[in-house]
Amino acid sequence: MSQKEVTRRELLKVLLGLPLLGLLAGAISPVLRLLKPFGKLGLAIPPPSVARVVLSSMREPMLAGGGTSFTDVEANYNSMKEMLGYSFEIVTVDTSIPTKPVKISNPGVLIKDKEGKLHAWDAKCTHLACVIYWDSVSNNWHCRCHDGFFDPVTANVIAGPPPSALKPWKVEWDQGSGAITVEKV
Repeated sequence: MSQKEVTRRELLKVLLGLPLLGLLAGAISPVLRLLKPFGKLGLAIPPPSVARVVLSSMREPMLAGGGTSFTDVEANYNSMKEMLGYSFEIVTVDTSIPTKPVKISNPGVLIKDKEGKLHAWDAKCTHLACVIYWDSVSNNWHCRCHDGFFDPVTANVIAGPPPSALKPWKVEWDQGSGAITVEKV
């Protein structure tokens, strides 16, 4: 039996060729996913998580020392102040991977207008998805990341880089108890 001796040049070709094969596979993979979508690979596409909850608490803005601070208050329609922006969070659990459920935070904002009607929106700015907050100085929704401002009642863009208004959510309240129910649409 004769063994062939491997030269340094052949060893280098193999060692340098392996990373190039990895790069090629990495470049082709997205193209294959595009041609054969996720659901057609035999994998289930997870359904969108339902985010409908009765709020237990929300954050009320307070003007303090030239800036805005927030305090947690009970989520109750009867105790809400008019034309003051409240923020809240809905937490859902994505169970599309049974062994690794993932908690998903859905920040939202809420306001009671002068007529007593409630309005709720997704609190992610439409520019780069930073979370917006109530600005007690301008009385508008404010994205601190790139200085975007939204109308307090319509959530339309007033100033800054956001390309569109905030996404509306459904909101209801129980006249007896004052409980507020919010649903991410």
